[in-house]
Amino acid sequence: MYDSKFQEFKIYIVHFTHLARDALHIYAGLLAFLCVAFLDKRQLKSVWALVAVMFIAMGAELLDARDDFINYGYWRFDASLHDLLNTIFWPLVLWLIAKFKILK
Repeated sequence: MYDSKFQEFKIYIVHFTHLARDALHIYAGLLAFLCVAFLDKRQLKSVWALVAVMFIAMGAELLDARDDFINYGYWRFDASLHDLLNTIFWPLVLWLIAKFKILK
């Protein structure tokens, strides 16, 4: 089975942190969101922070899709959708809370 450098990096991170892949998607999404929000003036209300998370998640899933086509001959769309939702969910929740001032 073919492992790209991206897959090898993901496997290394899983072994290094001893976390499940789902948890790593959640943490990666939150980390990207908070880093971009920190750099933006609007902070958690920053649309750019949310867009950055979406682009990072979609880019990672495109790399996974490429590896799926190489290894399996087809794209495991359900796994990619699951990963996208895991990555984007909590940044979206934080953005909605900040945007609509749910917590005061």
